[in-house]
Amino acid sequence: MSKMKEITGRPSVKQLEAALSRERRRQKFRRGFWSAIKALIVIAAIVTLTVTYLLPILYMEGSDMDPAIKDGEVIVFITAGSIRRGDIIAFNYGGQKCIKRVIAVPGDIVGIGDDGGISLNGEVLTEPYASGQNPGGPAQGLPREIQSGQYFVAGDDRQISIDSRYAEIGDISEAQVIGKALLRVWPPDRLGFIWPGFVW
Repeated sequence: MSKMKEITGRPSVKQLEAALSRERRRQKFRRGFWSAIKALIVIAAIVTLTVTYLLPILYMEGSDMDPAIKDGEVIVFITAGSIRRGDIIAFNYGGQKCIKRVIAVPGDIVGIGDDGGISLNGEVLTEPYASGQNPGGPAQGLPREIQSGQYFVAGDDRQISIDSRYAEIGDISEAQVIGKALLRVWPPDRLGFIWPGFVW
């Protein structure tokens, strides 16, 4: 028949100190764990707000900005700073996000020649980034002066791009603009900054 040994007496000071030390470590771990969770939540919120409002990221669908931005590439845009001629911008149009190049800003006078070439303030533009023209293309309402808070935009592949040359699109307002192209992050072999007129 087995016997149970009764434990009598109080725990020693050493035992109490060891138990107290263990409890302190557990509390310290719990505090550290929850502090880390809170920090991660704050960081995630900051990243989300930054990506949404300061550095939106868009996926390019279509080849109307080829060769500067190709179909399937992922571009980071920046919402800060003024918009200049040559900037590639993203904007909202008809419930979609579009990517085009700014050709003219407020005060500029835009025209289109019989060969499809764009003129700006009476001078034919030299556009090394453009890949093709649209001879006899849509010139509705041109030449015209770009009004305050408006931008004339066009895709780099003029033969397939639907842009401000078409009356259906017209000029883009500041309120429609999402941001300016800053950085290509995909694919890896095309990683780099994007600047007006060329790519680094």
